[in-house]
Amino acid sequence: MENKQIILSIGMIVLMVVFFTSNNKIVELATGIPLLIILIWSMIAIQQSNIDSKLKRNSLITVIVILSVIGRLYFQIMK
Repeated sequence: MENKQIILSIGMIVLMVVFFTSNNKIVELATGIPLLIILIWSMIAIQQSNIDSKLKRNSLITVIVILSVIGRLYFQIMK
């Protein structure tokens, strides 16, 4: 289980770096869509888990990242 978490964390960092530094439309789509899926999945998993409500509230900051990814994808597609 711990190996999966490490691999997922490294994968997320790589996806975010490539997505936010790339200027290529295809690369942004190829990294942005999986990034969105993973971010939404993780936010839902945190909200449904039995953890402290303060941690759940703090995890809502993920919405800002999700909106920034959606915005960048939208404006890149409209170019």
